[in-house]
Amino acid sequence: AIAKGIPAGKLAMLMITSGFYFFMYQLSSFWVLSQVPPITHSVLNTLKRVVIIIISIFVFKTPVTPQSAAGTSIAIGGVLLYTVTKNYYSKKAKEAKAKEASMSKA
Repeated sequence: AIAKGIPAGKLAMLMITSGFYFFMYQLSSFWVLSQVPPITHSVLNTLKRVVIIIISIFVFKTPVTPQSAAGTSIAIGGVLLYTVTKNYYSKKAKEAKAKEASMSKA
């Protein structure tokens, strides 16, 4: 960036600002996670990605081809499906473990 003519002071300020916003994002993400179940947090995170993609298409006027739309949809759908499936089987395993523990006490 400095080679492209951006002053070092401005670059440092941009990096500090970027770090601050990322810190605030992480902080808010942990707060949301403390307020909702993990699956809800994962779904919200996937929804956030969709919103960011849609907003960036409008803001940066990125042309959307059918191929890029399909690829983005498949990627987002895959992440969502993986999250929901993982949570489902994790919950099933916990229930089975709890049932096994209660039977061994009896």
